[in-house]
Amino acid sequence: LNKHIWDIGLFKDIADNKDKLDKIREEKSIRFDNLPLQKKNGDVLEVEIVGNIFGKNDESDLYLILDITDRVVRQKKVMSESTDAICSLSDQYAALVRATTDAIITFSNDGWIIEWNAGAEKIFGYSAPETVGKKSTLILPSNFLTNIHESIGKISEFAGLHKDGYEFPVELSITEMRNDDGAKYV
Repeated sequence: LNKHIWDIGLFKDIADNKDKLDKIREEKSIRFDNLPLQKKNGDVLEVEIVGNIFGKNDESDLYLILDITDRVVRQKKVMSESTDAICSLSDQYAALVRATTDAIITFSNDGWIIEWNAGAEKIFGYSAPETVGKKSTLILPSNFLTNIHESIGKISEFAGLHKDGYEFPVELSITEMRNDDGAKYV
């Protein structure tokens, strides 16, 4: 009693946690998740702290400390399982792309070829090293990118350009993928 919560010496990173708890005094109410609390025997618990300042002159602090170690362990397990599932799906996708006889080509938003599978090699005559990093105009007409948004989710017809120089009809089914790097088209 009559001590600051960081003075009782249970928090693993006392300096960092003191800063967080000082913030409670400034903001009158605050919540922190996943603060490490070290027990006397050395075990570390993950805790959630809800703090409030109250009273006529803000003279009283009230802290609710909840042990959330089990929740954190479950979250880490779910994240690990999710990561494993994503890796498995990624492996399955890569196997599908390698095995299909259809051309699967990924383009950047500005028309650069990012991925090129064996099906594309057979259809267009170029190997992956000859196309990845090149513009889509190597294999498709220049208006391909202009019309790409209208083509998403539909089957569109374009003239493909073979390595040997001849044009041939291709049907494209275009899907847009978005991530932190922007849009990509497959």
